[in-house]
Amino acid sequence: MKISKLLAVILLFLVSIPAQSSSTENKKTVYFNTADFELTNSAVCQLNKLIEETANFPDFELFIEGHTDNRGMDDYNERLSFNRSQAVKNYLISKGIAVKNIRTDFKGELAPILPNTSHRNMESNRRVEVSLKGYQFESILELEQELNRNNRTVICVDPTKKNVVKGHNGVQIYVPKGIFVNSNGDTILEKVTVELIESLGFRDFMASGLQTKADGQLLETGGMFKITAKAENGENLSLAKGKELIVAVPNENRQDGMEIFLSNSGENWTTTGRPITNRMEKISTIEFPVLQSDRTPFPLFKYTVAPPDKPKVPSKVRAPHEPKLKSYKRKVQWYKLNKGEIRSKQNKNYQKAMMRYLLRVEKYKKRKINYENAVVAYHEDMKYYGVEMAHWNSLRLAESEEFTKTADYQRVIKKRLLRNEKHKIVFELKVKQWRAERKRKVEEWGESMDAMGITSEKDLTNYVFNVADLKWINIDKFIENDPSESQMVVMKSEDVINEKVHIVFKNINSMITCNAIVEQNHFEAHNIPKNENAYIFAYKVVACKPMLCYMQLNGSRDYTLNFTESSFVEIKEVLSQLEKVRS
Repeated sequence: MKISKLLAVILLFLVSIPAQSSSTENKKTVYFNTADFELTNSAVCQLNKLIEETANFPDFELFIEGHTDNRGMDDYNERLSFNRSQAVKNYLISKGIAVKNIRTDFKGELAPILPNTSHRNMESNRRVEVSLKGYQFESILELEQELNRNNRTVICVDPTKKNVVKGHNGVQIYVPKGIFVNSNGDTILEKVTVELIESLGFRDFMASGLQTKADGQLLETGGMFKITAKAENGENLSLAKGKELIVAVPNENRQDGMEIFLSNSGENWTTTGRPITNRMEKISTIEFPVLQSDRTPFPLFKYTVAPPDKPKVPSKVRAPHEPKLKSYKRKVQWYKLNKGEIRSKQNKNYQKAMMRYLLRVEKYKKRKINYENAVVAYHEDMKYYGVEMAHWNSLRLAESEEFTKTADYQRVIKKRLLRNEKHKIVFELKVKQWRAERKRKVEEWGESMDAMGITSEKDLTNYVFNVADLKWINIDKFIENDPSESQMVVMKSEDVINEKVHIVFKNINSMITCNAIVEQNHFEAHNIPKNENAYIFAYKVVACKPMLCYMQLNGSRDYTLNFTESSFVEIKEVLSQLEKVRS
Protein backbone atom coordinates (compact mmCIF):
# COMPACT_ATOMS: atom_id res chain seq x y z
CA MET A 1 0.00 0.00 0.00
CA LYS A 2 2.87 2.38 0.86
CA ILE A 3 4.61 1.59 -2.45
CA SER A 4 1.48 2.43 -4.45
CA LYS A 5 1.14 5.77 -2.62
CA LEU A 6 4.81 6.53 -3.29
CA LEU A 7 4.36 5.78 -7.00
CA ALA A 8 1.30 8.05 -7.08
CA VAL A 9 3.30 10.90 -5.52
CA ILE A 10 6.15 10.40 -8.02
CA LEU A 11 3.68 10.36 -10.92
CA LEU A 12 2.02 13.54 -9.66
CA PHE A 13 5.44 15.23 -9.42
CA LEU A 14 6.38 14.22 -12.96
CA VAL A 15 3.08 15.49 -14.33
CA SER A 16 3.54 18.81 -12.55
CA ILE A 17 6.94 19.45 -14.25
CA PRO A 18 6.38 22.03 -17.02
CA ALA A 19 7.14 20.90 -20.57
CA GLN A 20 10.33 22.31 -22.07
CA SER A 21 9.72 24.77 -24.85
CA SER A 22 12.03 26.24 -27.46
CA SER A 23 10.23 29.61 -27.30
CA THR A 24 9.04 31.99 -24.58
CA GLU A 25 6.50 34.79 -24.99
CA ASN A 26 6.09 38.01 -23.05
CA LYS A 27 3.76 40.89 -23.82
CA LYS A 28 3.77 44.60 -22.98
CA THR A 29 1.09 47.16 -23.80
CA VAL A 30 1.84 50.86 -24.18
CA TYR A 31 -0.89 53.50 -24.26
CA PHE A 32 -1.29 56.82 -26.14
CA ASN A 33 -3.09 60.09 -25.69
CA THR A 34 -6.08 60.90 -27.88
CA ALA A 35 -5.22 61.50 -31.56
CA ASP A 36 -1.50 61.21 -30.71
CA PHE A 37 1.29 58.78 -31.57
CA GLU A 38 4.11 60.19 -29.43
CA LEU A 39 5.49 57.83 -26.78
CA THR A 40 4.70 58.79 -23.20
CA ASN A 41 7.19 58.40 -20.33
CA SER A 42 5.22 55.37 -19.16
CA ALA A 43 5.39 53.81 -22.65
CA VAL A 44 9.17 54.36 -22.82
CA CYS A 45 9.55 52.70 -19.42
CA GLN A 46 7.56 49.64 -20.57
CA LEU A 47 9.57 49.37 -23.78
CA ASN A 48 12.89 49.64 -21.91
CA LYS A 49 11.85 46.71 -19.71
CA LEU A 50 11.07 44.67 -22.80
CA ILE A 51 14.42 45.59 -24.38
CA GLU A 52 16.20 44.39 -21.21
CA GLU A 53 14.40 41.05 -21.48
CA THR A 54 15.74 40.47 -25.01
CA ALA A 55 19.19 39.93 -23.48
CA ASN A 56 17.87 36.67 -21.98
CA PHE A 57 17.54 35.04 -25.40
CA PRO A 58 20.12 34.23 -28.06
CA ASP A 59 17.37 34.74 -30.65
CA PHE A 60 14.07 36.63 -30.52
CA GLU A 61 11.26 38.40 -32.41
CA LEU A 62 9.19 41.46 -31.50
CA PHE A 63 5.62 41.71 -32.80
CA ILE A 64 4.08 45.21 -32.78
CA GLU A 65 0.35 45.78 -33.30
CA GLY A 66 -1.22 49.27 -33.26
CA HIS A 67 -4.82 50.12 -32.24
CA THR A 68 -7.14 53.11 -31.72
CA ASP A 69 -10.51 53.85 -30.16
CA ASN A 70 -13.53 54.38 -32.47
CA ARG A 71 -13.50 58.17 -32.63
CA GLY A 72 -12.70 59.49 -36.09
CA MET A 73 -13.09 58.09 -39.61
CA ASP A 74 -11.91 54.59 -40.49
CA ASP A 75 -9.07 55.82 -42.74
CA TYR A 76 -7.86 58.25 -40.07
CA ASN A 77 -7.84 55.59 -37.36
CA GLU A 78 -6.04 53.13 -39.62
CA ARG A 79 -3.32 55.71 -40.31
CA LEU A 80 -3.11 56.63 -36.61
CA SER A 81 -2.63 52.98 -35.58
CA PHE A 82 0.09 52.67 -38.25
CA ASN A 83 1.88 55.75 -36.89
CA ARG A 84 1.71 54.40 -33.34
CA SER A 85 3.23 51.08 -34.48
CA GLN A 86 5.97 52.95 -36.32
CA ALA A 87 6.71 55.11 -33.26
CA VAL A 88 7.29 51.99 -31.16
CA LYS A 89 9.34 50.37 -33.92
CA ASN A 90 11.55 53.44 -34.36
CA TYR A 91 12.21 53.61 -30.62
CA LEU A 92 13.22 49.94 -30.47
CA ILE A 93 15.56 50.44 -33.43
CA SER A 94 17.12 53.49 -31.78
CA LYS A 95 17.92 51.28 -28.78
CA GLY A 96 19.82 48.76 -30.88
CA ILE A 97 17.11 46.26 -31.83
CA ALA A 98 17.78 45.00 -35.39
CA VAL A 99 15.09 45.76 -37.96
CA LYS A 100 14.98 42.11 -39.03
CA ASN A 101 13.83 41.13 -35.52
CA ILE A 102 10.73 43.38 -35.66
CA ARG A 103 7.33 42.65 -37.22
CA THR A 104 4.63 45.35 -37.34
CA ASP A 105 0.89 45.40 -37.95
CA PHE A 106 -1.94 47.88 -37.36
CA LYS A 107 -5.67 47.30 -36.86
CA GLY A 108 -7.16 50.79 -36.53
CA GLU A 109 -10.36 50.58 -34.49
CA LEU A 110 -11.17 47.01 -35.56
CA ALA A 111 -9.84 45.13 -32.51
CA PRO A 112 -10.85 46.88 -29.26
CA ILE A 113 -10.21 45.03 -26.03
CA LEU A 114 -13.12 46.85 -24.37
CA PRO A 115 -16.30 48.38 -25.82
CA ASN A 116 -15.79 52.07 -26.71
CA THR A 117 -18.57 53.11 -24.34
CA SER A 118 -16.59 55.19 -21.84
CA HIS A 119 -13.47 57.35 -21.64
CA ARG A 120 -11.75 54.73 -19.48
CA ASN A 121 -12.46 51.98 -22.04
CA MET A 122 -11.25 54.22 -24.86
CA GLU A 123 -7.97 54.79 -23.00
CA SER A 124 -7.48 51.01 -22.97
CA ASN A 125 -8.08 50.83 -26.73
CA ARG A 126 -5.55 53.57 -27.62
CA ARG A 127 -2.68 51.13 -27.43
CA VAL A 128 0.18 49.31 -29.08
CA GLU A 129 0.72 45.69 -28.06
CA VAL A 130 4.35 44.53 -28.18
CA SER A 131 4.99 40.80 -27.90
CA LEU A 132 8.48 39.43 -27.30
CA LYS A 133 9.03 35.91 -28.45
CA GLY A 134 12.40 34.50 -27.42
CA TYR A 135 13.93 31.39 -28.94
CA GLN A 136 16.49 29.01 -27.48
CA PHE A 137 16.93 25.76 -29.38
CA GLU A 138 18.62 22.72 -27.88
CA SER A 139 18.35 20.63 -31.04
CA ILE A 140 17.27 20.56 -34.66
CA LEU A 141 14.03 18.89 -33.53
CA GLU A 142 13.07 21.93 -31.42
CA LEU A 143 13.89 24.24 -34.33
CA GLU A 144 11.68 22.21 -36.67
CA GLN A 145 8.84 22.07 -34.15
CA GLU A 146 8.88 25.87 -33.91
CA LEU A 147 8.74 26.17 -37.71
CA ASN A 148 5.26 24.66 -37.88
CA ARG A 149 3.87 25.42 -34.44
CA ASN A 150 0.45 26.37 -35.89
CA ASN A 151 -0.04 23.58 -38.41
CA ARG A 152 -1.81 21.10 -36.11
CA THR A 153 -5.57 21.20 -35.40
CA VAL A 154 -7.25 18.81 -32.98
CA ILE A 155 -11.02 18.81 -32.64
CA CYS A 156 -13.54 16.56 -30.90
CA VAL A 157 -16.56 15.75 -33.10
CA ASP A 158 -19.88 13.98 -32.71
CA PRO A 159 -19.75 11.23 -35.39
CA THR A 160 -23.54 10.93 -35.45
CA LYS A 161 -23.72 14.43 -37.00
CA LYS A 162 -22.16 16.24 -39.95
CA ASN A 163 -18.98 18.14 -39.02
CA VAL A 164 -16.50 20.55 -40.60
CA VAL A 165 -12.86 20.54 -39.46
CA LYS A 166 -11.05 23.81 -40.25
CA GLY A 167 -7.27 23.98 -40.08
CA HIS A 168 -5.29 27.06 -39.04
CA ASN A 169 -3.84 27.42 -42.55
CA GLY A 170 -7.06 27.06 -44.56
CA VAL A 171 -7.56 23.32 -45.15
CA GLN A 172 -11.20 22.36 -44.60
CA ILE A 173 -12.60 18.85 -44.22
CA TYR A 174 -16.29 18.01 -44.46
CA VAL A 175 -17.00 14.94 -42.28
CA PRO A 176 -20.28 13.13 -43.09
CA LYS A 177 -22.10 11.47 -40.20
CA GLY A 178 -21.54 7.79 -39.48
CA ILE A 179 -18.24 7.69 -41.39
CA PHE A 180 -15.88 6.34 -38.68
CA VAL A 181 -15.52 2.62 -37.89
CA ASN A 182 -13.24 0.62 -35.56
CA SER A 183 -11.06 -2.39 -36.42
CA ASN A 184 -14.12 -4.68 -36.27
CA GLY A 185 -16.01 -2.53 -38.78
CA ASP A 186 -18.44 -1.25 -36.15
CA THR A 187 -19.74 2.31 -36.63
CA ILE A 188 -18.51 4.66 -33.90
CA LEU A 189 -21.24 6.61 -32.08
CA GLU A 190 -19.18 8.13 -29.22
CA LYS A 191 -17.00 11.24 -29.46
CA VAL A 192 -14.14 11.05 -31.98
CA THR A 193 -10.93 13.09 -31.85
CA VAL A 194 -9.89 14.22 -35.33
CA GLU A 195 -6.37 15.55 -35.88
CA LEU A 196 -5.43 17.55 -38.99
CA ILE A 197 -1.79 18.35 -39.80
CA GLU A 198 -1.42 20.91 -42.60
CA SER A 199 1.76 21.12 -44.66
CA LEU A 200 1.38 23.74 -47.39
CA GLY A 201 4.84 25.34 -47.54
CA PHE A 202 8.55 24.63 -47.20
CA ARG A 203 8.54 25.40 -43.45
CA ASP A 204 5.93 22.71 -42.88
CA PHE A 205 7.67 20.24 -45.22
CA MET A 206 10.94 20.49 -43.28
CA ALA A 207 9.33 20.37 -39.86
CA SER A 208 7.18 17.33 -40.71
CA GLY A 209 9.97 15.43 -42.49
CA LEU A 210 8.16 15.50 -45.83
CA GLN A 211 9.55 15.20 -49.35
CA THR A 212 8.06 15.58 -52.81
CA LYS A 213 9.19 12.47 -54.64
CA ALA A 214 7.77 9.13 -55.72
CA ASP A 215 10.27 6.29 -56.26
CA GLY A 216 13.04 8.79 -56.92
CA GLN A 217 11.02 10.92 -59.35
CA LEU A 218 10.42 14.56 -58.47
CA LEU A 219 6.88 15.81 -57.75
CA GLU A 220 5.30 19.26 -57.77
CA THR A 221 2.87 19.56 -54.88
CA GLY A 222 -0.19 21.69 -54.35
CA GLY A 223 -0.23 20.96 -50.62
CA MET A 224 -0.02 18.06 -48.18
CA PHE A 225 -1.98 17.16 -45.08
CA LYS A 226 -2.56 14.26 -42.72
CA ILE A 227 -5.85 13.17 -41.14
CA THR A 228 -6.16 10.79 -38.20
CA ALA A 229 -9.15 9.86 -36.04
CA LYS A 230 -9.23 8.21 -32.62
CA ALA A 231 -12.03 6.84 -30.46
CA GLU A 232 -12.41 7.76 -26.80
CA ASN A 233 -10.48 4.60 -25.83
CA GLY A 234 -7.53 5.70 -27.98
CA GLU A 235 -8.13 3.22 -30.83
CA ASN A 236 -7.17 4.42 -34.30
CA LEU A 237 -10.24 4.56 -36.52
CA SER A 238 -10.73 4.21 -40.27
CA LEU A 239 -13.43 5.27 -42.72
CA ALA A 240 -16.44 3.10 -43.42
CA LYS A 241 -16.38 1.26 -46.74
CA GLY A 242 -17.87 3.35 -49.53
CA LYS A 243 -17.75 6.59 -47.52
CA GLU A 244 -15.37 9.51 -48.09
CA LEU A 245 -14.35 12.84 -46.62
CA ILE A 246 -14.58 16.00 -48.74
CA VAL A 247 -11.45 18.14 -48.57
CA ALA A 248 -10.73 21.70 -49.74
CA VAL A 249 -7.06 22.76 -49.86
CA PRO A 250 -6.34 26.46 -50.51
CA ASN A 251 -4.04 27.30 -53.42
CA GLU A 252 -4.28 30.47 -55.52
CA ASN A 253 -2.06 29.06 -58.27
CA ARG A 254 -4.16 26.04 -59.14
CA GLN A 255 -2.35 23.56 -61.43
CA ASP A 256 -3.85 21.24 -64.00
CA GLY A 257 -2.93 17.57 -64.06
CA MET A 258 -2.78 17.14 -60.29
CA GLU A 259 -3.42 13.71 -58.77
CA ILE A 260 -3.96 12.37 -55.25
CA PHE A 261 -0.88 10.69 -53.76
CA LEU A 262 -0.75 8.75 -50.47
CA SER A 263 2.00 7.96 -47.96
CA ASN A 264 2.35 6.59 -44.44
CA SER A 265 5.39 8.70 -43.55
CA GLY A 266 5.42 11.50 -46.17
CA GLU A 267 8.91 10.60 -47.42
CA ASN A 268 7.90 8.59 -50.49
CA TRP A 269 4.54 8.88 -52.24
CA THR A 270 2.35 6.51 -54.23
CA THR A 271 -0.17 7.80 -56.74
CA THR A 272 -3.77 6.67 -56.53
CA GLY A 273 -4.29 7.47 -60.21
CA ARG A 274 -7.18 9.75 -59.23
CA PRO A 275 -6.91 13.14 -60.95
CA ILE A 276 -8.20 16.31 -59.29
CA THR A 277 -10.52 17.97 -61.77
CA ASN A 278 -11.87 21.50 -61.68
CA ARG A 279 -15.54 21.26 -60.78
CA MET A 280 -16.19 24.56 -62.51
CA GLU A 281 -14.46 23.86 -65.82
CA LYS A 282 -16.87 26.17 -67.64
CA ILE A 283 -15.27 29.13 -65.89
CA SER A 284 -12.44 30.47 -68.04
CA THR A 285 -9.55 31.84 -65.96
CA ILE A 286 -6.39 33.46 -67.20
CA GLU A 287 -3.17 31.51 -66.75
CA PHE A 288 -1.03 32.38 -63.73
CA PRO A 289 2.11 34.32 -64.77
CA VAL A 290 5.43 32.50 -65.00
CA LEU A 291 8.52 33.99 -63.38
CA GLN A 292 11.29 34.16 -65.97
CA SER A 293 14.87 33.51 -64.88
CA ASP A 294 18.09 34.53 -66.59
CA ARG A 295 20.11 31.64 -67.97
CA THR A 296 23.25 33.45 -69.12
CA PRO A 297 25.92 30.68 -69.17
CA PHE A 298 28.80 30.92 -66.75
CA PRO A 299 32.37 30.93 -68.11
CA LEU A 300 33.68 27.40 -68.51
CA PHE A 301 36.27 26.41 -65.93
CA LYS A 302 39.18 24.34 -67.27
CA TYR A 303 41.86 23.01 -64.96
CA THR A 304 45.10 22.98 -66.95
CA VAL A 305 47.13 20.76 -64.61
CA ALA A 306 46.90 17.11 -65.66
CA PRO A 307 45.95 14.60 -62.97
CA PRO A 308 48.65 12.18 -61.73
CA ASP A 309 49.11 9.03 -63.80
CA LYS A 310 47.38 6.04 -62.33
CA PRO A 311 49.73 3.04 -61.80
CA LYS A 312 49.23 0.19 -64.25
CA VAL A 313 48.11 -3.16 -62.93
CA PRO A 314 50.92 -5.78 -63.44
CA SER A 315 50.18 -8.38 -66.12
CA LYS A 316 49.62 -11.83 -64.74
CA VAL A 317 51.98 -14.69 -65.74
CA ARG A 318 50.73 -18.11 -66.70
CA ALA A 319 52.41 -21.44 -65.95
CA PRO A 320 53.48 -23.45 -69.08
CA HIS A 321 51.54 -26.60 -69.98
CA GLU A 322 53.46 -29.90 -69.82
CA PRO A 323 53.44 -31.74 -73.22
CA LYS A 324 51.38 -34.94 -73.32
CA LEU A 325 53.10 -38.09 -74.56
CA LYS A 326 50.00 -39.32 -76.35
CA SER A 327 50.05 -36.19 -78.47
CA TYR A 328 53.40 -37.30 -79.95
CA LYS A 329 53.15 -41.14 -79.98
CA ARG A 330 50.33 -41.49 -82.44
CA LYS A 331 49.19 -44.68 -84.09
CA VAL A 332 51.33 -45.92 -87.04
CA GLN A 333 49.42 -47.65 -89.84
CA TRP A 334 50.16 -51.34 -90.42
CA TYR A 335 51.19 -50.83 -93.99
CA LYS A 336 54.05 -48.42 -93.10
CA LEU A 337 57.42 -50.07 -93.85
CA ASN A 338 59.50 -47.73 -91.65
CA LYS A 339 57.61 -48.01 -88.37
CA GLY A 340 60.82 -47.98 -86.30
CA GLU A 341 61.95 -44.78 -87.95
CA ILE A 342 58.60 -43.12 -87.29
CA ARG A 343 58.61 -44.20 -83.63
CA SER A 344 62.15 -42.90 -83.18
CA LYS A 345 61.20 -39.54 -84.70
CA GLN A 346 58.12 -39.29 -82.43
CA ASN A 347 60.27 -39.94 -79.37
CA LYS A 348 62.77 -37.28 -80.42
CA ASN A 349 59.97 -34.75 -80.94
CA TYR A 350 58.54 -35.52 -77.51
CA GLN A 351 61.97 -35.18 -75.88
CA LYS A 352 62.48 -31.80 -77.59
CA ALA A 353 59.05 -30.65 -76.37
CA MET A 354 59.93 -31.70 -72.81
CA MET A 355 63.21 -29.75 -73.01
CA ARG A 356 61.36 -26.65 -74.18
CA TYR A 357 58.83 -27.14 -71.39
CA LEU A 358 61.53 -27.39 -68.72
CA LEU A 359 63.15 -24.19 -70.03
CA ARG A 360 59.75 -22.44 -69.89
CA VAL A 361 59.26 -23.63 -66.31
CA GLU A 362 62.54 -22.02 -65.30
CA LYS A 363 61.56 -18.78 -67.04
CA TYR A 364 58.09 -18.93 -65.44
CA LYS A 365 59.58 -19.21 -61.96
CA LYS A 366 61.64 -16.07 -62.53
CA ARG A 367 58.70 -14.18 -64.08
CA LYS A 368 56.45 -15.22 -61.19
CA ILE A 369 58.91 -13.75 -58.70
CA ASN A 370 59.05 -10.55 -60.76
CA TYR A 371 55.22 -10.47 -60.94
CA GLU A 372 54.82 -10.86 -57.17
CA ASN A 373 57.34 -8.06 -56.61
CA ALA A 374 55.48 -5.93 -59.17
CA VAL A 375 52.16 -6.50 -57.32
CA VAL A 376 53.70 -5.33 -54.03
CA ALA A 377 55.13 -2.26 -55.78
CA TYR A 378 51.75 -1.62 -57.44
CA HIS A 379 49.93 -1.50 -54.10
CA GLU A 380 52.54 0.88 -52.74
CA ASP A 381 52.22 3.06 -55.85
CA MET A 382 48.42 3.10 -55.46
CA LYS A 383 48.79 4.48 -51.92
CA TYR A 384 50.93 7.33 -53.21
CA TYR A 385 48.54 7.79 -56.14
CA GLY A 386 45.60 8.21 -53.73
CA VAL A 387 47.50 10.92 -51.84
CA GLU A 388 48.56 12.65 -55.06
CA MET A 389 45.03 12.45 -56.46
CA ALA A 390 43.57 13.97 -53.28
CA HIS A 391 46.14 16.76 -53.47
CA TRP A 392 45.33 17.30 -57.15
CA ASN A 393 41.60 17.46 -56.39
CA SER A 394 42.15 19.98 -53.59
CA LEU A 395 44.21 22.17 -55.92
CA ARG A 396 41.55 21.86 -58.62
CA LEU A 397 38.77 22.75 -56.14
CA ALA A 398 40.77 25.72 -54.84
CA GLU A 399 41.39 26.96 -58.36
CA SER A 400 37.71 26.41 -59.19
CA GLU A 401 36.71 28.54 -56.19
CA GLU A 402 39.19 31.22 -57.24
CA PHE A 403 37.73 31.05 -60.74
CA THR A 404 34.29 31.97 -59.36
CA LYS A 405 35.87 35.18 -58.02
CA THR A 406 37.20 36.26 -61.40
CA ALA A 407 35.80 39.35 -63.07
CA ASP A 408 34.20 37.36 -65.93
CA TYR A 409 32.45 34.97 -63.56
CA GLN A 410 31.26 37.75 -61.22
CA ARG A 411 30.11 39.74 -64.24
CA VAL A 412 27.77 36.88 -65.18
CA ILE A 413 26.47 36.66 -61.61
CA LYS A 414 25.74 40.39 -61.52
CA LYS A 415 24.17 40.17 -64.95
CA ARG A 416 21.92 37.33 -63.80
CA LEU A 417 20.95 39.15 -60.59
CA LEU A 418 20.18 42.36 -62.48
CA ARG A 419 18.07 40.61 -65.10
CA ASN A 420 16.31 38.47 -62.49
CA GLU A 421 15.39 41.61 -60.55
CA LYS A 422 13.87 43.01 -63.74
CA HIS A 423 12.06 39.71 -64.34
CA LYS A 424 10.78 39.85 -60.75
CA ILE A 425 9.40 43.38 -61.19
CA VAL A 426 7.64 42.36 -64.40
CA PHE A 427 6.39 39.18 -62.74
CA GLU A 428 4.94 41.00 -59.71
CA LEU A 429 3.19 43.46 -62.03
CA LYS A 430 1.70 40.56 -64.01
CA VAL A 431 0.60 38.88 -60.75
CA LYS A 432 -1.26 42.07 -59.72
CA GLN A 433 -2.93 42.16 -63.15
CA TRP A 434 -3.72 38.45 -62.84
CA ARG A 435 -5.33 38.94 -59.42
CA ALA A 436 -7.40 41.87 -60.65
CA GLU A 437 -8.58 39.97 -63.73
CA ARG A 438 -9.25 36.83 -61.72
CA LYS A 439 -11.26 38.81 -59.14
CA ARG A 440 -13.29 40.38 -61.94
CA LYS A 441 -14.04 36.99 -63.47
CA VAL A 442 -14.95 35.43 -60.10
CA GLU A 443 -17.31 38.30 -59.24
CA GLU A 444 -18.84 38.08 -62.70
CA TRP A 445 -19.33 34.35 -62.31
CA GLY A 446 -20.60 34.74 -58.71
CA GLU A 447 -23.33 37.17 -59.77
CA SER A 448 -24.61 34.73 -62.38
CA MET A 449 -24.46 31.86 -59.86
CA ASP A 450 -26.33 33.96 -57.28
CA ALA A 451 -29.10 34.47 -59.80
CA MET A 452 -29.48 30.69 -59.97
CA GLY A 453 -28.96 30.19 -56.24
CA ILE A 454 -25.53 28.52 -56.72
CA THR A 455 -22.32 29.94 -55.22
CA SER A 456 -18.93 28.16 -54.99
CA GLU A 457 -15.98 30.46 -55.46
CA LYS A 458 -13.83 27.91 -53.65
CA ASP A 459 -13.97 25.66 -56.71
CA LEU A 460 -11.88 28.28 -58.52
CA THR A 461 -9.14 28.70 -55.92
CA ASN A 462 -9.13 25.46 -53.93
CA TYR A 463 -8.37 21.86 -54.71
CA VAL A 464 -11.65 20.16 -53.79
CA PHE A 465 -11.75 16.36 -53.80
CA ASN A 466 -12.85 13.26 -51.88
CA VAL A 467 -10.54 11.03 -49.83
CA ALA A 468 -11.12 7.57 -48.40
CA ASP A 469 -7.87 7.20 -46.42
CA LEU A 470 -6.70 8.49 -43.05
CA LYS A 471 -2.99 9.08 -43.68
CA TRP A 472 -0.69 11.59 -45.39
CA ILE A 473 -2.37 12.91 -48.54
CA ASN A 474 -0.59 14.90 -51.22
CA ILE A 475 -1.87 16.90 -54.20
CA ASP A 476 0.84 16.22 -56.76
CA LYS A 477 1.95 15.76 -60.31
CA PHE A 478 5.16 14.36 -61.74
CA ILE A 479 7.83 16.78 -62.98
CA GLU A 480 8.71 15.94 -66.56
CA ASN A 481 12.48 15.85 -66.69
CA ASP A 482 14.94 14.46 -69.22
CA PRO A 483 17.20 11.94 -67.39
CA SER A 484 20.15 13.24 -69.39
CA GLU A 485 19.49 16.68 -67.84
CA SER A 486 19.66 15.31 -64.27
CA GLN A 487 22.65 14.77 -62.04
CA MET A 488 23.76 13.72 -58.58
CA VAL A 489 24.75 16.57 -56.25
CA VAL A 490 27.35 16.02 -53.52
CA MET A 491 27.61 18.42 -50.54
CA LYS A 492 30.67 18.09 -48.27
CA SER A 493 30.47 18.95 -44.58
CA GLU A 494 32.39 18.40 -41.35
CA ASP A 495 29.37 17.66 -39.10
CA VAL A 496 27.09 15.45 -41.18
CA ILE A 497 25.42 13.72 -38.23
CA ASN A 498 24.10 16.96 -36.69
CA GLU A 499 22.90 18.68 -39.86
CA LYS A 500 19.78 18.67 -42.04
CA VAL A 501 20.17 19.43 -45.73
CA HIS A 502 17.37 20.05 -48.24
CA ILE A 503 17.23 21.07 -51.88
CA VAL A 504 14.38 23.50 -52.53
CA PHE A 505 13.08 24.21 -56.04
CA LYS A 506 11.95 27.83 -56.11
CA ASN A 507 9.77 27.93 -59.23
CA ILE A 508 7.92 24.72 -58.38
CA ASN A 509 6.55 23.72 -55.01
CA SER A 510 9.02 20.90 -54.51
CA MET A 511 11.62 19.91 -51.92
CA ILE A 512 13.77 16.86 -51.19
CA THR A 513 15.88 15.90 -48.18
CA CYS A 514 19.48 14.93 -48.93
CA ASN A 515 20.93 11.62 -47.75
CA ALA A 516 23.79 11.78 -45.25
CA ILE A 517 26.78 9.56 -46.15
CA VAL A 518 28.48 9.64 -42.75
CA GLU A 519 31.55 7.57 -43.73
CA GLN A 520 32.44 10.03 -46.50
CA ASN A 521 31.42 13.25 -44.69
CA HIS A 522 28.99 14.42 -47.31
CA PHE A 523 25.33 14.56 -48.33
CA GLU A 524 23.97 13.23 -51.63
CA ALA A 525 20.92 14.05 -53.72
CA HIS A 526 20.08 12.10 -56.87
CA ASN A 527 18.16 12.94 -60.05
CA ILE A 528 18.42 16.72 -59.56
CA PRO A 529 17.21 18.60 -62.69
CA LYS A 530 19.90 20.90 -64.04
CA ASN A 531 17.40 23.33 -65.54
CA GLU A 532 15.42 24.12 -62.37
CA ASN A 533 16.09 27.10 -60.10
CA ALA A 534 17.18 25.23 -56.96
CA TYR A 535 18.76 26.12 -53.61
CA ILE A 536 20.60 24.23 -50.91
CA PHE A 537 18.92 24.96 -47.56
CA ALA A 538 20.86 23.42 -44.66
CA TYR A 539 20.66 24.09 -40.93
CA LYS A 540 21.83 22.88 -37.55
CA VAL A 541 21.87 24.08 -33.93
CA VAL A 542 25.11 25.04 -32.17
CA ALA A 543 25.18 26.47 -28.63
CA CYS A 544 21.38 27.09 -28.73
CA LYS A 545 21.69 29.19 -31.90
CA PRO A 546 20.56 28.11 -35.39
CA MET A 547 23.25 27.91 -38.08
CA LEU A 548 22.27 28.31 -41.73
CA CYS A 549 23.81 27.43 -45.09
CA TYR A 550 21.83 28.79 -48.03
CA MET A 551 23.21 28.74 -51.56
CA GLN A 552 21.95 28.44 -55.12
CA LEU A 553 22.85 25.45 -57.27
CA ASN A 554 24.96 26.65 -60.19
CA GLY A 555 25.08 23.49 -62.31
CA SER A 556 28.10 22.05 -60.54
CA ARG A 557 28.13 18.57 -59.01
CA ASP A 558 30.23 19.29 -55.91
CA TYR A 559 29.58 21.81 -53.13
CA THR A 560 30.95 22.57 -49.67
CA LEU A 561 28.49 23.49 -46.91
CA ASN A 562 29.66 26.61 -45.09
CA PHE A 563 27.39 27.41 -42.14
CA THR A 564 27.05 30.88 -40.62
CA GLU A 565 25.36 31.93 -37.40
CA SER A 566 21.73 32.77 -38.16
CA SER A 567 18.45 33.38 -36.36
CA PHE A 568 14.97 31.93 -36.39
CA VAL A 569 13.81 35.21 -37.92
CA GLU A 570 16.25 34.89 -40.82
CA ILE A 571 15.34 31.26 -41.46
CA LYS A 572 11.65 32.16 -41.68
CA GLU A 573 12.45 35.10 -43.95
CA VAL A 574 14.52 32.97 -46.36
CA LEU A 575 11.77 30.35 -46.55
CA SER A 576 9.20 33.11 -47.07
CA GLN A 577 11.23 34.46 -50.01
CA LEU A 578 11.35 30.99 -51.54
CA GLU A 579 7.56 30.71 -51.28
CA LYS A 580 6.73 34.17 -52.66
CA VAL A 581 6.72 32.86 -56.23
CA ARG A 582 3.82 30.56 -55.37
CA SER A 583 1.64 33.04 -53.45
